[in-house]
Amino acid sequence: MVLAVAVQRACAPAAKVIWRPFWNRGLPRVSCLPAAAFSGQAFHRLAAQATYEQLEKAQIEIARAAVRRFELSADVLAFDTTNFDTHIATTTPGELARRGHAKSKRKDLRVVGLAALVSEAGHVPLLHRTYPGNGSDQTVLGECLEALGKLHEALDEAEPRSRAPGRTLVRDGGSWGEQLELDLDVEGYYTLLSLPLSHSASQLALEYAARRGAMKRLGGKLGEVRAARLRTTVGDAALDRTLVGWRARNCCADRSGGSPRHCTRPRRNYASWGGRRPMDASKPRCWRTKCERR
Repeated sequence: MVLAVAVQRACAPAAKVIWRPFWNRGLPRVSCLPAAAFSGQAFHRLAAQATYEQLEKAQIEIARAAVRRFELSADVLAFDTTNFDTHIATTTPGELARRGHAKSKRKDLRVVGLAALVSEAGHVPLLHRTYPGNGSDQTVLGECLEALGKLHEALDEAEPRSRAPGRTLVRDGGSWGEQLELDLDVEGYYTLLSLPLSHSASQLALEYAARRGAMKRLGGKLGEVRAARLRTTVGDAALDRTLVGWRARNCCADRSGGSPRHCTRPRRNYASWGGRRPMDASKPRCWRTKCERR
């Protein structure tokens, strides 16, 4: 049943209601079972017997085979979470469909969360886990630590490495936690994440970047980017971390869709933003006030 569903998803992905027409054409060639035996109800009964441990083991083995077969680079892994709306009634019992912070901004629907770990090369999914819609990023990442450790060992076996094993986990600031950082160090992962401005480490990075000569221009394709690098201890656990503050000339255009209405910094070439006449950059207060009004 699992192999048949995998073939159907790969060849002609569609809803379960059209399984029977698809299998009527293909199953007689490889199986003596009738297509009626491969129904959505039968698949649901079999899938309900699978445990989280079995699913994680299958994912790790698939990830090992994918890295070995397609020679994927797994030095950098990206972790992120999202959620999906469901139309399950409020009175219907369930462990995954819960009311939480929906990405779609819908407050009238129950949502199901999904966490995914993908490779830098090709964005190939290597590990995923579903979680209740009212869960947090930090909690779900903490629950995946054991699976991350097993995945780390599996990727070391599948990917020949000439240097000591070490991988970088890229994620957003919503999953920050001192204990989580220590646990990731134990599992053999480096971390790269963006912190909100309200975090104390962000304040340290901004204060250091404001010093004269701290911002250095990068080379190559990032020639328009300037960055300041500071290595210090963060948090009550005195974590040894490197803080980087950066600034790009076109950062405001990228985040506001080419419009300066969200930018509160003076710009000399306003014409390149909206096609209007340049404004005097010697009056930053007046410029900021006009931007805020817009």
